[in-house]
Amino acid sequence: MPKIEYEMDAETPCLGCLTSVSLEEKTCPNCNIEIATRLNTEQLITLFFEQEIIDVRKGGLVLGGHDIIDDIPMIAPVGIGVFQLVGYMQGGEFLINDSAAKKHIQRIEQINAFEEGKYTPLTQIPLTDTSKVYNVNGPDHKKTVFLNMNSFVINRMATQQYYKELENLNNE
Repeated sequence: MPKIEYEMDAETPCLGCLTSVSLEEKTCPNCNIEIATRLNTEQLITLFFEQEIIDVRKGGLVLGGHDIIDDIPMIAPVGIGVFQLVGYMQGGEFLINDSAAKKHIQRIEQINAFEEGKYTPLTQIPLTDTSKVYNVNGPDHKKTVFLNMNSFVINRMATQQYYKELENLNNE
């Protein structure tokens, strides 16, 4: 069987100050923040095959826990063949794909500013033939989601209030 080789950058930008940081370094030499977990292509593919990562790049509703301890790790490409933990989201939040986020950024930011009332988990979701729903609940823990850097996470309150519009924006 032939050996597969992957191209990979030797450094990636610090997500805090954008300074290039070599893959060996654990802290940014410019701003001293800790560099989050970085994976190479082979590690990422292994996690996909082990069903530890769910590809949510097309955007949609992410189902998962609702407590702060249930945060869902988000991994995105940060260089050629390098993927990094870029943040966390919670169950009940809506992910807008990167192309829709670029196209509708002003409206998406307006929607995401909504935080009125008390959050209650969604119990009914109007599904269509274009709905995308991702369940990150695993038997022992939450799965990790794989997205693009320019995707946009909408808070749970705004998702609850504007779900149908978010679906429409995401699917354009």
